[in-house]
Amino acid sequence: MSSQPEPELTSRQYQRKVAAEFTGSLLFQFLAGVAALSSVKYGLAAAALGIGFSYMVISFALRGISVGHLNPAVTVSLLVTQPKGYNIDWVLCCMYITAQIIGSIIGMFMVVFLIPMDTPPCNNPDGCNPVDPLVYYSLFMARGTLTGSHGLSVFLMEFFCTSALVWVFYGTSVDPHGKAHNLAPLAIGFAMIVGVFAEGPGTGASMSPARSLAPAVVKGSYEYLFAPLAATLLAGIVTGLVYNYLFLFDEHVPDLYHITAAPGQHDAEGYQSKIKGGDGYSRL
Repeated sequence: MSSQPEPELTSRQYQRKVAAEFTGSLLFQFLAGVAALSSVKYGLAAAALGIGFSYMVISFALRGISVGHLNPAVTVSLLVTQPKGYNIDWVLCCMYITAQIIGSIIGMFMVVFLIPMDTPPCNNPDGCNPVDPLVYYSLFMARGTLTGSHGLSVFLMEFFCTSALVWVFYGTSVDPHGKAHNLAPLAIGFAMIVGVFAEGPGTGASMSPARSLAPAVVKGSYEYLFAPLAATLLAGIVTGLVYNYLFLFDEHVPDLYHITAAPGQHDAEGYQSKIKGGDGYSRL
């Protein structure tokens, strides 16, 4: 099968994609941070649904520009695996990650500025239970009950939940066999919701290096940062490599499309059409 070279991105396309990742990460971090803090009053479901739906709607908005990574773990994974149809190099990867982190930091500054995290006033002491400010601080920092005392547990939980998230991303946004197409953000958002339900109380449910790093920079507190950062990045790389090896092996593409190719269309042409989206442009 002859492969066609990916079209080079223009400087304007770079700017649009990076701007999309910056604004998307800023909005997602702000909305996710507020949702996490709301769990004090409304419970874990408020945080899980708020974080998942925040990613979902922002990713839908950015789908046609940058695909909506909003997560350095996803971006690094795509750089390492280099799947077909994703024209990403070191320069664009660094620009994406820089935009994601700076946007996330600004988003967390907005949370601090707009949402008071000290103990709320209690006008009726008999009917009100004040909240310990450390609870707000822990939620803001994306930390849980295991943080600080069970580093290995935090690492493993972050690793597996991030792996599930990246696996869904590959299955819906990268794999040409995927059937989600433009509904991919829906599946990824629900994967994030499940992840928050699974690990939220124990770890804070970061599932993204930016979600851990941004509040640490804002508060100037870098304790317990290694486990979530290492786990999420490693999960992205390992999951991408495993998915790429199992399902995205190019040498078997003609066989895989032998049955599904449209009548009169060569298998390789069907594959090229799918990975190009039918318009000749790569799906970054």
